[in-house]
Amino acid sequence: MAVRLEVEGIRAVARLGVSLEERSLPQPVELGVVLWLREEPQHDSLEDTVDYSVLDAVVPRVLAEEHRLVEQLAAHLADAVLAALDGARLERLEVRATKLAPPLELPGSQVSAVVAREVAS
Repeated sequence: MAVRLEVEGIRAVARLGVSLEERSLPQPVELGVVLWLREEPQHDSLEDTVDYSVLDAVVPRVLAEEHRLVEQLAAHLADAVLAALDGARLERLEVRATKLAPPLELPGSQVSAVVAREVAS
């Protein structure tokens, strides 16, 4: 793995939670996507890498759906990003979904799920 691209700090809201009450109001989430390239780009050209701008379409589409588990949100997003990129030039993909205001009494707590996908050669 020569290059790892990290898209971090994607802040949005999602209908996310185990209970209906929790899902009734959008919950703040933060997302991150890590893309491992099979090889380092040889030229300073988009054709030699992956076009992470697909996230502009994929993230809102995934967040428009309800999810009970933060783990499922991360998995759904990982699969959607992988499908949008068609595995092009990727060796591995990782998605982190963080629930910024989970129903915990611990001050400042957050809950994250990280899902990884290996891309077949």
